[in-house]
Amino acid sequence: MSFEVDDLERRTRPPSRAELRAALRDVVNYRDVFRLCYIRGPEGLIVMLFESLT
Repeated sequence: MSFEVDDLERRTRPPSRAELRAALRDVVNYRDVFRLCYIRGPEGLIVMLFESLT
């Protein structure tokens, strides 16, 4: 499952210490076309977030 976001840094920043969203890997820049990262959602599902750079 993947979702496009407008600001990847803001979306992966935890809103508070009690609600940490653990990124499974660092944010990756893919050929200057988009940036992406994988996070584990609240139900334990792995979700890809990406931000278009074009």
